[in-house]
Amino acid sequence: MNSTVCVYDRNGKPVKNKKVEISISGLLSGGMAEGFTDSSGCANISHSSKGTAKIYIGGSQVGSFTVPGRTTVTI
Repeated sequence: MNSTVCVYDRNGKPVKNKKVEISISGLLSGGMAEGFTDSSGCANISHSSKGTAKIYIGGSQVGSFTVPGRTTVTI
């Protein structure tokens, strides 16, 4: 499965080369996965779980979403 997190700055510009981590909840099926944003500010993250994921950038939680899925965050 894949999920996409797009990262933008406060001016609406895509943030390139940023590490994005997701933490998927679930006792047996949860886990961590990561990816880096591309030139359009989007990170395509491969994972094997479904559920709710918290999004971390630079060690800070910046949002959450349902995976697999797609979301945007502003930092």
